[in-house]
Amino acid sequence: MRKAGANRIETRWLLSRSRLASAYKWPTHSWREGWIRAAKRTDLAALIALTRQLHQNTRFFKDPRFPRSKAMRLYSLWIRRDYQKSHILVAVGSRRKAPLIGYVTCEILPEKIGRISLLGVREKYRGQGWGKRLTKAAVAWFRQRRCRLVQVITQGGNRSAIGVYHASGFRMKQRDACFHAWF
Repeated sequence: MRKAGANRIETRWLLSRSRLASAYKWPTHSWREGWIRAAKRTDLAALIALTRQLHQNTRFFKDPRFPRSKAMRLYSLWIRRDYQKSHILVAVGSRRKAPLIGYVTCEILPEKIGRISLLGVREKYRGQGWGKRLTKAAVAWFRQRRCRLVQVITQGGNRSAIGVYHASGFRMKQRDACFHAWF
């Protein structure tokens, strides 16, 4: 679909959760498979590499006029910015030198609104509950900072992400078409 010289790339969903009191409680022990903690500077290279792999179903990769190398660079810059200006929680394996399982980035907007910016789980760990654990850990992090609401925007075609957010207490608030225009 075209709209005034722009191509429709995808549908974006805004989901939110306002009841933060029933959020995930930080475990006093680790799961057998790993645990969730705050990202460290030593995680940054692994986060960048993982981010470049995980978000290839987004509008930047779907747009044939947006070069793949630039889309990968965009996500590298995005995760680096989130590390410097926001907060990142990572899921790590229980074995020594295990790769990062996944991550969620958390940003606090004005009016005490929390926003999940990026969520990603390494492919071999999908379907094991890590996306839901990371999402609930992010909601708990926002609750500790007295946020009144948590929001996330995801692609309408990303059914697994939508499923994770619904299972974590989020509900759809708005749906928008996303267009890219090239001049």
